[in-house]
This record gives sequence, structure tokens and C-alpha cells, in this order.
Amino acid sequence: MNSTPAFSGVFGGGGLFGIGYGMGVVDGLRKRGIDLANSPLLGTSAGSWVAAATTLGVPFSALASLPVPRFPNPKAGVLAASAVKVFGKSNSSLVHVVACQLPQLRRTQLSASDFPLSSLVAASSAVPGLLAPQKLGKHLYIDGGVRSGVSVDWAHPSETLIVIAQATNAIL
Repeated sequence: MNSTPAFSGVFGGGGLFGIGYGMGVVDGLRKRGIDLANSPLLGTSAGSWVAAATTLGVPFSALASLPVPRFPNPKAGVLAASAVKVFGKSNSSLVHVVACQLPQLRRTQLSASDFPLSSLVAASSAVPGLLAPQKLGKHLYIDGGVRSGVSVDWAHPSETLIVIAQATNAIL
């Protein structure tokens, strides 16, 4: 029996736009018969919100209704408090996120088997200088996008890998 899942997904960062973009693509895939809800997912920054929402079946409208914190906001736990409103204290062995462990800025993969999804998305999207680092266990973590916007190299093996990452355009 083949234990390789049909699909796995990797979601990149992109702030509030990245969450909306990722959720829109996930919804479009679902409408075409590709449902990632029971697939292994890896998210970085905004992508961690998309991965958690996809696994738990949280609609975009629930994420869009969350209050946006004022920036900069050095108060610890701001993102985690918002995430708890939509994800509760849920865990899922299907979701992993990428965050950077302080002080070395070591890119780290964290599992929602070990920590609540609300804490993981807060760690993976704590933008330095804008939001306080998130403490998980004995370590502090910041936005995984500091080291890699889309950590495709850590994707879960599957028959088909779906990578959802928005392109950013810069005017020079």
C-alpha cells in the first residue's frame, strides 16, 4: 500500500495580501476537485495562516474579520490572540510552519503536533520591527520569511506538490 499522499502544499508569505491570495487559490482548487484540507501543508508567514485555515476549514471571511493590529506593536502575544479567535487551541499533524529561531535567525520547521496552530502562525508571521517575537517552549521565533519566503525544500513528499506563492513586483 502506498502511503504517499496524493497532494501536499507549500504556502509562501505576503502579508495580508498573501493570506487573501492563498485562500483564494485554495478555494479555486477546491471548486475544481482538489481539496488540500487533509493533505500535509507547510506555511511561511502569511502562508502559515492559509495552511492552518485550510486544514481546519476556516473560511476566508473569518480571517478577514480579524482586527489588524497597529504597527509597530511590541506587545507580546498580539498575533497569537488574533489567531486564537479563529483557530482556538487546535493542533494538526498535517500542518508545519517555518519560523526563524532567535538569536541565530535559524530557519526552523515547527509542527502543529507540538504547539497550537494559533501559536505557530504567530511565530511564523512575527515581522521583526513590527511585531514582538513569539515564544514557543524555551525559544523565541520571528517571521520565517526572513530566511525564505517559500520553503519548498521542506515540502512533504507527495504525488503532486502544490506551491502557492504570490509574486511581488518592485518598481526600481
